[in-house]
Amino acid sequence: MATVILARHGRTSANATGVLAGRSAGVHLDRAGKDHAAAAAQRLSGLNLAAVVSSPMVRCKETARLLVADRVPVLEPRLTECDYGDWTGRKLTELAKLKLWREVQSQPSAVVFPNGESMAAMAARSVAAIRDHDRAVEAEHGPDAVWRVVDLDGNGNA
Repeated sequence: MATVILARHGRTSANATGVLAGRSAGVHLDRAGKDHAAAAAQRLSGLNLAAVVSSPMVRCKETARLLVADRVPVLEPRLTECDYGDWTGRKLTELAKLKLWREVQSQPSAVVFPNGESMAAMAARSVAAIRDHDRAVEAEHGPDAVWRVVDLDGNGNA
């Protein structure tokens, strides 16, 4: 079976300031995020990657390019960030006061964001994308192939 390495995008100004960026357009890596991605690339530089797949979010594409400078990542729309709906762009300190926040922390699979998507739907589409790419990588490169996916949502979901 092929091996997939899951990587979260580097830090952004939204992360640094405690804002839930979600699917907000134009959220780029900040200097620390670029440095972290470059350091991760150096640590993993000895791997011969068969493929690199990325969320289409700008911060993910930037991270993927820093992680694997010698190739253009395949963009996979099913790996895009969760649609946080009305929560997008709001401060985490503000969201932490809401009743739904406790559910996000205790039982995320049951959460549906107001005017957004459910965590279960996000997980299902992400897992399906990874499984599809894993089958394709293994079919083309064999069971010992190693490939990388960039992005994770920060909760361990691709």
